[in-house]
Amino acid sequence: MTSFLKKYVQQKILNLRLSTPKIFF
Repeated sequence: MTSFLKKYVQQKILNLRLSTPKIFF
């Protein structure tokens, strides 16, 4: 896994958590 891909995935997860906090928290 490249660092770029890693960063992209982390960003995706972060955005998901921010947009749907009720589901993840």
